[in-house]
Amino acid sequence: MSLEAVLQNAVSGLTVAQTALRTTSNNISNVNTPGYTRKVVDLESSVTGGVGSGVQIADIKRVVDQFLTQDLQGVTSTASQYQATNTLQDQLQALLGDPSSSTSLSGELNTMMNGLAGLSNNPTSSTNRITAIDDIQQFGDSLSGLAQQVQTLRGSADLQIQQSIQSVNNDLQSIYSLNAAIQQLSIGGQSTGELEDQRQQAISDLAKHIDIQTFSLSGGGVGVSTVSGLTLLDDTPRQLVYTSPGTVASGTTFPQITVNHVNTITGAVDPSGIPLDGQIRSGDLRGLLDMRDTFLPNFADQLGQLGASVADQLNAVHNGNSTVPPPAGMTGRNTGLTGGDLQGFTGKTTFYAFDANNNVVGSATVNFSALPAGTTLANVITQVNTALAGSGSLSLVNGVLSFNAGAGATGVAIQDGAPPSSRGGRGFSQFFGMNDLVQAQAYSNFDTGLTATSVHNFAGKVALKLVGPNNDVPSQFTLDFSQPPLNGAGSTVTDVINALNAPTALGNFTTFSLDPNGALVMTPKPGYAGSRIEVATDTTNRAGTGVTFSNFFGVGSQYLSNAALSFSVKSNIAADPSQLALAQVDPAGTPALTVGDARGALALQALAQKTVTIPSAGTLAGISNTLSTYVALVVSGAGRAAAQAQTLSNDQNALQTELQNRVDSVSGVNLDEELANMVIFQNAYNASARIITTAQQLFTVLMNM
Repeated sequence: MSLEAVLQNAVSGLTVAQTALRTTSNNISNVNTPGYTRKVVDLESSVTGGVGSGVQIADIKRVVDQFLTQDLQGVTSTASQYQATNTLQDQLQALLGDPSSSTSLSGELNTMMNGLAGLSNNPTSSTNRITAIDDIQQFGDSLSGLAQQVQTLRGSADLQIQQSIQSVNNDLQSIYSLNAAIQQLSIGGQSTGELEDQRQQAISDLAKHIDIQTFSLSGGGVGVSTVSGLTLLDDTPRQLVYTSPGTVASGTTFPQITVNHVNTITGAVDPSGIPLDGQIRSGDLRGLLDMRDTFLPNFADQLGQLGASVADQLNAVHNGNSTVPPPAGMTGRNTGLTGGDLQGFTGKTTFYAFDANNNVVGSATVNFSALPAGTTLANVITQVNTALAGSGSLSLVNGVLSFNAGAGATGVAIQDGAPPSSRGGRGFSQFFGMNDLVQAQAYSNFDTGLTATSVHNFAGKVALKLVGPNNDVPSQFTLDFSQPPLNGAGSTVTDVINALNAPTALGNFTTFSLDPNGALVMTPKPGYAGSRIEVATDTTNRAGTGVTFSNFFGVGSQYLSNAALSFSVKSNIAADPSQLALAQVDPAGTPALTVGDARGALALQALAQKTVTIPSAGTLAGISNTLSTYVALVVSGAGRAAAQAQTLSNDQNALQTELQNRVDSVSGVNLDEELANMVIFQNAYNASARIITTAQQLFTVLMNM
């Protein structure tokens, strides 16, 4: 071998040893750098003309286990999902408090029931009446406050969704920029390890927000898609686009998150994109979407159903009794009914007028079951007013029923007979809300009492949309009551239902029907479970009463959950406890009403043990049980969900830690190993230097010969 070849071999060894030492020192200096991946110098023999000519660097590689890294990305997404869920669940549990506490929702209901029971001991006691009213109001405040806080939690989830989307967009932009830099360096044959570390950091952060998988692009680039296959990044950049509705309430609908292309020249984001919500399987976005769009709305519905059931039972008792002395007039709620509507009641009701001594001076008993077919509410009103002969007056104006004392009378009362009156499952007084005890932002039921053959009496338009569980809108339809067959004078509820069920309307996705109580029921077809009907706009008006189609039938998700909002004792009763209706009419009695009558109070007391039929709401199936049992089911269901979220979060965090440790054991820097490598490469460097020195000495000898 020539001295020149010896010198070249030594120089190559010296150069490689320098690079190896530089790589080792870089590893050591980054031992505590998050996301840093250990680098190793891959050496190979240099061959020239079939003869060894020293050593050269084949590559400086990142030490990674791709399978472990992919597993870690998946577990990171799942852990972030459950962490996001667990955080919101913890906040909800803090609002619910200790179920055994008297200040919890269960405790407030029990306190209310105890207050009502106290009325039966001495119904004339102002203290007992004030206590009962205060306890009802306290329960209402707790229920309303919790219902409002649920919407606040949904707003918090929506804000976190916006922040997560911004992080996703930052990560996608970072990966796209790093891809370009890596591809550029690769063309020049330069090392890209540090940039690949930065890219992996961005990919790892992206995995916290959304489940992802990566694929290779030309020139060393990396593309990203969801596990379901929706591309988030390839050679073309993309952004997630979402416009928050801002204020979140029970009826708020959210737009979908979309994946939109970005113009590489102008940076402009395309106005349309591919919906993402249904493509997300894990990551904190999945957890936040599930809480905002599913769990919390379901829980709000359960609270609403609780409020509606409590209100329905309290109002049923209160409407079945009278104050002493009776009021000079009673005015109900706007039912949307007119005198031209069929009366629709069964059973008996008696309308009383009283003098100043609480004696009956006029009465009118209506046996609804015996009335001829086709009898309208106007006919009933005429019959009552005729029988009262001026001592009382019943009227129905713009959907609101009123009953006022007339000549020779100072008070009025309405009391059911045997069998009691019923329309849509409620007595005459309760149906019209003549003597309600409590009220809320939404009425407690939408059992209209209409039948399939009832004239619908609507005018105007209502725009409906079917909203899926992932905020998709499979169908929209405008119900136009100005168009045939809905605009005919005798157009019925059946015509309305047929219009909704038409294939050109919503019939391919759901089925509408009218239940025996006159409630409008929507049943999603297979493949559309979890879908709901929302109202975009509603300009309808039923027979000039001002009641819209959506308000009349309770169409829209807000009506059930809003039955828990603003739950309160009616203002006139809260201001004057003597207006608690606790007495019943004894027609032959003198007086017919007595202040010591405790029958109404006993009926209120009995509510604590009464079996109530409560429809399904959220994830709770319908039950027939006590109100206390129902509230316990609501609270315990939330508790189980929170415990499950905590368990899943802990399990996934433990698994994530274990996988991270395994990844670190492969890719992390081991100081002992690096120091040993430093000694090896230092010795190699010294050896190459000695060879150069020896070659130099030999050259000197040759030159001196």
